[in-house]
Amino acid sequence: MQHFYSVKREVKVDHCPKCAGYWLDEGELFKIRKQFKTEEERKQAALKYFSELFDGELLIIKKESDEKAKKVQEVTNMFRLILPSHYFSKIKNF
Repeated sequence: MQHFYSVKREVKVDHCPKCAGYWLDEGELFKIRKQFKTEEERKQAALKYFSELFDGELLIIKKESDEKAKKVQEVTNMFRLILPSHYFSKIKNF
């Protein structure tokens, strides 16, 4: 199999899914080493790339989660009004 080494998509490397080995053709290691001057630069490029890929989906998931949390809180508040003794009995010395 072949896939790009980094988010810059400049160097394809060969990968064997059976043995998990990687092979580089002549000059590919040099190209990989030249892609980013620092580890921080590499990290920022990766964060930007993954942000472009997933931020939209993550916002949708967060919105759905926030809506579910709001519904749970509403139900909890309703039960507190209906059964206040249930909540007060759990508090010691009340």
